Amino acid sequence: MTSDRRIAGLGLALVLAGSAAMAQTIYEKQGKEGPVFSDQPSAGSAVVNLPPPNVIEGPKVKPATPTAQPQAPRYEQLVVASPANKGTVHTNTGAFTVKATVQPALRKGDRIRVRLDGNWLPTRYQKTQIAITAADWAGAARDDNVEHTLQLAIEDKSGQMLMESATSNFFAHRATVGGRAK
Repeated sequence: MTSDRRIAGLGLALVLAGSAAMAQTIYEKQGKEGPVFSDQPSAGSAVVNLPPPNVIEGPKVKPATPTAQPQAPRYEQLVVASPANKGTVHTNTGAFTVKATVQPALRKGDRIRVRLDGNWLPTRYQKTQIAITAADWAGAARDDNVEHTLQLAIEDKSGQMLMESATSNFFAHRATVGGRAK
């Protein structure tokens, strides 16, 4: 048997030893072409005594703990400051100004939404002083009553609702001539 074959056979034995369970026995038997290695004993086979495999322990690494993103402080207060609850707005067109109180201050990226008579206005506002337009009024307000409701909400940039104010009631008065609104 050539030394190359003997080395190849020993290499095969080491591969089998590495891939087999550590406690498993390897057997060697002489065949016509050289040694034959197996994990099953057979007639004429002998146990191969291999040294334990070299194992190098790597450095201990702590599992990564997810780092929490610093959370922005939660909003503590959102109030319709103007028009005051049960207050009056004088408008012929429906245009008026809403003032919000937000604590802490409105963060960059967050927006205020306005609900007028139960209908969300399409615009999101970056400031706490909000101009309701005649078009907003026409699209959302009930025209069958002088009492109306107003509610505010804060949304983040993804559209998630962060906080809603209590509903505020107010009265809209229009100038009239002969009992009809101008």
